[in-house]
Amino acid sequence: MQIIFFGGTFDPIHLGHLAIAKRVVERFPFSRVLFAPSYIPPHKNFTSLSSFQDRFRMTELAISGMENLEVSAIEHEREKSSYTLDTLRILRERFPGKTISFLIGSDSLMQLHSWHECASLVREFPVIVYPRSGVHPEREELRKFWPEEETEKLLSVVLKDVPLFPVSSTSIKAMYRSGQGSEAEKFLPESVAAYIREKGLYRPETQV
Repeated sequence: MQIIFFGGTFDPIHLGHLAIAKRVVERFPFSRVLFAPSYIPPHKNFTSLSSFQDRFRMTELAISGMENLEVSAIEHEREKSSYTLDTLRILRERFPGKTISFLIGSDSLMQLHSWHECASLVREFPVIVYPRSGVHPEREELRKFWPEEETEKLLSVVLKDVPLFPVSSTSIKAMYRSGQGSEAEKFLPESVAAYIREKGLYRPETQV
């Protein structure tokens, strides 16, 4: 079985994340997608994040009952800023004999050269790329940072036929904070929307 690491803040997890995971499972039979909410993501301003516990619970609720989707607290276990390469190496030790891959968006692909030990990351672990709206990986741009062989490898793993989701977690939070909670909930699993209401997450700024 292939274990596909899907890291992110998931603040909140939304229907787009689920559509991507389902497409990956269809594309790679006998795979398991491992959602891993970040603890302190290196590329984010973590002071603006919801608690790990809230983000983990929302992810649990979102994937409940879905075959071959699982949530992991591996990033929280380390209790420090965690680089993808470090996490994948830990997973490789935990699951000997399993192929460990990692899933990123096309926007992250174009920034992959700036990641911690990026050459080792791409050499040691297969990457799977899902398209993001308005971001189209270009060979000429990738060649500025990657040798020809790695460029071809990265371009060859971009998934096809994945529905482009019209909003991001950031824009969903912005809707809530501007008082458009009902609009934001259109992009969320009902269980996640109910949790947000129950916990009072992403309240309009005038109520904070």
